[in-house]
Amino acid sequence: MKDGCRQGYYAMRLMAVVVVFACSCSGWSNLPKDEVDLAWPPSAVVEREVSDEDLVLLGREYAEKSDSASTQVDALLLTGGGILPYAIYTASGFSAELELASVTVEFALSPAEPGDGTELFVGLANYGAEAWQWLQATPGEWSVNIASPPDYRSATGLAAIAVVLAGPGTATIANVGFSAVSAIPPTPQNLTATAAPNSVSLDWDDVPNVQGYNVYRASDLSSEGVLVNDGPVLTSEYVDDNVGINRIYYYWVTALRDVESVPTDKLDIYVPHADLPAPENVHVSAVFLDSFTVKWDWSLDHPQQFIVYYATQPEFSVSLLSPKDQVLGFMRWATVKNISPDTTYYFRVVAVDDNGWEGRMTDDQPHDSGVWSWGPVEEIATGSAELRCITAAGDLTLAHQEGGAIVVSRRNQGSWTPETVLPGSYEHYLDLAYAADEYLVLGYDQPTGDLWGAIGAPGEGWATERVHGDGLSGMSRTESGVSCCAAASATEFAAMHLDSTNSTWVVQTMDRSGGGWSTAEVRSSTAGNMHCSIAFDEGNVFALGIDTVTDELLFGDRASSWTWQPVLAGGVTEVGMHNDLVRVGEDWLTPAWDNNETEICLLRGETVPWTQHVVIEPVQYQAFYIHMALRDDGPVFVYYHNSPTMWYFSVPIADGEWFTMPVQIGGVAYGPRGDLVVLDDTPYLIFTDSISGKIMAAPGAPPA
Repeated sequence: MKDGCRQGYYAMRLMAVVVVFACSCSGWSNLPKDEVDLAWPPSAVVEREVSDEDLVLLGREYAEKSDSASTQVDALLLTGGGILPYAIYTASGFSAELELASVTVEFALSPAEPGDGTELFVGLANYGAEAWQWLQATPGEWSVNIASPPDYRSATGLAAIAVVLAGPGTATIANVGFSAVSAIPPTPQNLTATAAPNSVSLDWDDVPNVQGYNVYRASDLSSEGVLVNDGPVLTSEYVDDNVGINRIYYYWVTALRDVESVPTDKLDIYVPHADLPAPENVHVSAVFLDSFTVKWDWSLDHPQQFIVYYATQPEFSVSLLSPKDQVLGFMRWATVKNISPDTTYYFRVVAVDDNGWEGRMTDDQPHDSGVWSWGPVEEIATGSAELRCITAAGDLTLAHQEGGAIVVSRRNQGSWTPETVLPGSYEHYLDLAYAADEYLVLGYDQPTGDLWGAIGAPGEGWATERVHGDGLSGMSRTESGVSCCAAASATEFAAMHLDSTNSTWVVQTMDRSGGGWSTAEVRSSTAGNMHCSIAFDEGNVFALGIDTVTDELLFGDRASSWTWQPVLAGGVTEVGMHNDLVRVGEDWLTPAWDNNETEICLLRGETVPWTQHVVIEPVQYQAFYIHMALRDDGPVFVYYHNSPTMWYFSVPIADGEWFTMPVQIGGVAYGPRGDLVVLDDTPYLIFTDSISGKIMAAPGAPPA
């Protein structure tokens, strides 16, 4: 194209003009038919093949042209004044699956003089009528939509466009476009539904180039459904007011061209009787072997009650006979009981007003979607008595009792190597701590009740000595009631235990640079038992102890000369805390069992009183042997039920919320001894198997 022509072309471009090509006539409008020589059928010469996107041909990419048409750079120049000049453009690849949707011609007209009748006509090859069909085009980007696509493709999938200039001026053809579209329209996306008493409102995303939509409804999943609309729905929304109350309906939508699209997935919606919202933040907080607990939020005044409907199939419908659990309106949780093991249940929650009318209902949810998997199981050693596991030196280390001795087993990438560190007759309590490449192992000698310690590392040797006691026999471990816990820092070791002979709590420390154990009697006690936790922080020693007479959980430290203050008064039993006092930032954390409320709690604080966060409420059976460990997203817990025997695992799911589930591992029968540790953010349950008599470890993995 010459510069002058290009400037004239761009100066004369207009906005796109779009019409629907539905004309069935042939002929030339007001032009003499014999002034152009266009043969039928169009030439089979094809420059390009369409795909599912637009195909744009440059003006020079014609299949056929008259002698009076000439190429100018990428464009085609039609010059009038004699035999009408023309060009034909073709594209292949059209079929019943990929139809012609529209054509576009981008051109400019340059009349020889104003009002000289210079015009451009665009013809489409109608293979159904076996003739060209014509429309007068407007300069600029002119488009025409195809109303009946099958008529405009040949048996071999060819489509053809002709451009003809009438008048003495010139026409510059910049490009010609073929737009293809699938004959089967896409499935509508993002179908949503909202319900009011006696009506359902549906909404979905627009689908381009369709004639409309069909809406279907069914009263249950097994039904084929009925067409709701009388004619095509012309917009991407629909209101169905031919519905009953207190019923679940299933809807799906299709898009229409000459054929119907694949339907959307079925969407269920409950039509309420009362104008109440659905409960919010509905989730399962606990899964047990024979029950599960559902929790929710409610921001309005208390309704009369809440109902939890449940079934063993998804997207279930409800009726008066449906299984359900009902709770009073002030409650925000319900426990569905007597469920079958190894079965997934689905549930919905709805509020009921003072008239007994049900409001909007939540979508169905599976009760076990948050349950973790555990394994593969690693066999560690033989044993069923006390054990303690920690993360140390990049892997796991376990202290346990075997044949009366205390054995330390060190893990290395799934393989465990045992080493006896305290030979003799040890039983009941033991503990293990690690810092600066050395371990402290504590245990009670059964004949004397003395507390012994071993300091060292696997493969490096161990130094053993009596930490507390006089070596006299005749006092059995179960009568003495002592317990122990260990701590280690870069400069010190520490031990805490109960001296039942003198009825005192004792804290002992030893400087790692040399010297023996120093002893501090930190509290008098009339109890025959206690449980404790001890930890170092910034050179100070901190400790927790449970007074089993007053049921008080007490917190003290060396810097305060062991002034004890209650953390949580009342309801704490000795089985509720096991050596899990952990410093996180400015706060101390520990798990506890609230015997009054039958709840497992996380206690947290820098100075007393600490705050109490409920982890599990309520527990159906008393929780034993609660252990806590830290993952990146917060503390996790395990605890033991003895009827039926099962370990349960709790993981945080939201701010102040935990999800509790059974640790289900096939082929084992849990004993009551166990621990919880975290390695590389993966929790490991350490447990005893009463069938094999083995101590085992199993990593946990969240659901995919």
